[in-house]
Formats: sequence, structure tokens, C-alpha cells
Amino acid sequence: MVLVVGNDGLKPSYWETTAGVANAADINFASAMAEQYGPFGVRVNTVNPGPVNTDRWGQLEEAFARDKGVSRERAHQLTIQSLPLK
Repeated sequence: MVLVVGNDGLKPSYWETTAGVANAADINFASAMAEQYGPFGVRVNTVNPGPVNTDRWGQLEEAFARDKGVSRERAHQLTIQSLPLK
């Protein structure tokens, strides 16, 4: 079983509280299922694809820029810098 889980479960942010709670619950669920069913050969993992350039992502960058008092371009630069593979 593979669950696609967003980054907010591991890197909480106040402007994404609902998503963070849901993602943390998904990670907890996967861990519990892995522990319960692992002895029977069932593997349970989570995958985080990272940010995806969608309308929603654009809205998150705009909110980040507003809340941090920076330009949208600077918010985008900071976002990219926070990603291990840029």
C-alpha cells in the first residue's frame, strides 16, 4: 500500500493547518498499518511528491509572500531554496 502524503505533515505551517493535520494523520495511519501488517508481508509506505505547480500552489505562494512581507518572486525563490533538489 502506498499513500501519497503532502509535505505539511512533516513541515507544518500556520497557513496550512488543515492540510498539516490531515497529512500528519496519513503518516500516522501508514506507520500503524505497517506495524500491524508488516509481519504478514504487507508493506505500507508514504510518498511525498513535493510541490506541484498548480493554481493552489500559486495561492500558497501568494499567501506566504503576504504573510512574510516579501514579493511573490521572493516567496517563489525561498520555496525553491527549501527543496533539496531545487
